[in-house]
Amino acid sequence: LVSINGDPNSHGGGPLSASVKQVFVGGTMIVENGDSASADALCPSGPSHCSPNATSGSPNVIVGS
Repeated sequence: LVSINGDPNSHGGGPLSASVKQVFVGGTMIVENGDSASADALCPSGPSHCSPNATSGSPNVIVGS
């Protein structure tokens, strides 16, 4: 959460989109690995910029069961 809260995308645009809209921590919606994101300013240079997603996160954080 820390890395997406107040940490702008260095390529401009590309905000993450949370798939689970009911789970918040400290007022910030939870984003899971694989959740989608909007295209960033480097699109159309490739799929990682035109149809990005959340690809990494802390492996030891579990929300729910």
